[in-house]
Amino acid sequence: MAVATDDLDAQIATKAAELAALQRRRAESQDQAFVLQLQRVIPPGVMFRCADVLVHATLHPELAAALEVVGIRNARQLGMYFARLARRRPDALECAYRDDLGRHWQLRVTA
Repeated sequence: MAVATDDLDAQIATKAAELAALQRRRAESQDQAFVLQLQRVIPPGVMFRCADVLVHATLHPELAAALEVVGIRNARQLGMYFARLARRRPDALECAYRDDLGRHWQLRVTA
């Protein structure tokens, strides 16, 4: 019976690894789609704050939809998302500087 349990454990581990890979690819795809929508509203090189993005989302339904897809509902969540995105995609987004109003972000210019 131990052999069957080992096989089952191996199958579960394999499926868990496959699921994790699918989730990573989905997150990467959502990140890429979000950055593309953001670039349509805010050009690369222009600094912005999370509150600015939320205001733009009220005027641009595509950006609002992209925010919803990644689960953003407020400026704090967006700031945390930007921080994670800047670590995962430093080629796309960076924190330009921080002041009393918060972090000022900037999309990177890609060639």
